[in-house]
Amino acid sequence: MWGFQSMCVKNAVFSCDCHVFKYLTTLVNRAAMNNIQQLIMILNSATDKPSDTLIVYFNNCTVNPTDSILRRVETLGHVFKKKFAEAVGQGCAEIGSQRYKLGVRLYYRVMESMLKSEEERLSVQNFSKLLNDNIFHTSLLACAVEVVMATYGRNASQSDGTSAETDLSFPWILSVFDLKAFDFYKVIESFIKAEPSLTREMIKHLERCEHRIMESLAWQSRSCPVTSLATEAEEVS
Repeated sequence: MWGFQSMCVKNAVFSCDCHVFKYLTTLVNRAAMNNIQQLIMILNSATDKPSDTLIVYFNNCTVNPTDSILRRVETLGHVFKKKFAEAVGQGCAEIGSQRYKLGVRLYYRVMESMLKSEEERLSVQNFSKLLNDNIFHTSLLACAVEVVMATYGRNASQSDGTSAETDLSFPWILSVFDLKAFDFYKVIESFIKAEPSLTREMIKHLERCEHRIMESLAWQSRSCPVTSLATEAEEVS
């Protein structure tokens, strides 16, 4: 008798757990869809080319960065699409292309917002040093692509139909762009300030990236902040 009652209790608990799991899954899926819709809404009016406003900033530079910026975006695009296809299968190559295109749109949008803010703060229009800085652009683009990747989900299923999954979450983008963690870290705060439409989840994601970098990634020999600061000091002197 007690065995039967115990079995009934266990079945009831299991049934309850299943309902809770389904409810939580629904909430997670709904939140994920909201994040995607918000990102699409942000980028709906954006383009994957520099805006007229950005072109004005580029033309105001002592050394016009337009050609180098466009080449960099194209080169890193080829690298990203290749690495994405290698990670999840050639059948998903088009998905990688779409993700990168959204990342480029966000990159240009945030760059423009940053420059407008700096122009108001400093009353200058010539940002030649910043806009000709390869590391700055690579870091900013990596941050934009990371936001897109995180919004759409950290995992991508293999294209051969198997259940295996490839983790494309941070710091995957650093290896793709051959970028030091500390250089990525240096643009995160400015990125968040420049894009007020980011969802709370995306801001939290970037903050987690910050924490992970300072807790471990930045102290790897190739990305050590002390080394970076020493190099900057030598350049100044």
